[in-house]
Amino acid sequence: MKKNKKFLFLGFGLVAPFIAGLTAISCGGEKFNAFALNYVQGPLKDPKNSSNHNQTWFAESGLLDLSKTNITSIPAGSFSYLVMQNLADDGAGLPTELSTLVTTNSSNNNKKINIRKIILPKTLKSIGAGAFYGLSNLEEVDFSQCNDLSQIDAEAFSNTNIKKLQLPASLNKLGQKAFANSGITSVNLEDLPYLKTLTQGVFASNKLTSINLKNIELVESGALADNQIKTIEIPSTMKSFSPESFDFIGAGESATKTLISKIENNEITSFLEDALKKNPNHLYKLS
Repeated sequence: MKKNKKFLFLGFGLVAPFIAGLTAISCGGEKFNAFALNYVQGPLKDPKNSSNHNQTWFAESGLLDLSKTNITSIPAGSFSYLVMQNLADDGAGLPTELSTLVTTNSSNNNKKINIRKIILPKTLKSIGAGAFYGLSNLEEVDFSQCNDLSQIDAEAFSNTNIKKLQLPASLNKLGQKAFANSGITSVNLEDLPYLKTLTQGVFASNKLTSINLKNIELVESGALADNQIKTIEIPSTMKSFSPESFDFIGAGESATKTLISKIENNEITSFLEDALKKNPNHLYKLS
């Protein structure tokens, strides 16, 4: 599993990692394991007969295809690294396919979950905190059928490897660090008319080189920290832009500062100018 980075959002203090919450969910949280098992192996009629279920997880391709289910809400932590590992560890008497749910690197003994792509259903309305946390093999999430998905909670997809992120237009809420540390190179914020806030650390520690904020009204501390964004524009519709949007612990003096090349709100211009005078270590510069 990827190393879980801890970010310091200056002025807010150290944000506690979600991993402790996932441990509580996965240890003794039978209902969460049962929810995941229901879709990883299908609703089993006979636990000893692997052919007698509605298959949604395909071991060979690493595909978790939920598109034919009627799920409206995915519970917190339900498909997280720890829950998936527990399912595999507790697999006695269950179909043998579960033995390939976790793969182990023979050279360093690191374990990864064999889920590389997820297709979500059209019935989905919300995704709980940490739902897919730590799935470091996960490279693609297909939201194309999710016309009613409005909410993705904190750290739902943190510590994955998604790269290109195409979110549904219906989305109106992203929780803190929802997609942090996930290798993301692009995200279609410009296509999301109802999403108005980038919460703390939501896209922190990714590989974004650009981002379009035309629909965003509020950017919180650390929302865009530790990326590769060279320039950014702040539209007239922006109501609040934290001077700590790019800041993170361990940045160092050599950290690249993002150029805010255009600000269409005079109050935000003055605010960011004053903040930079008070703390020239903020990781942005003004044109």
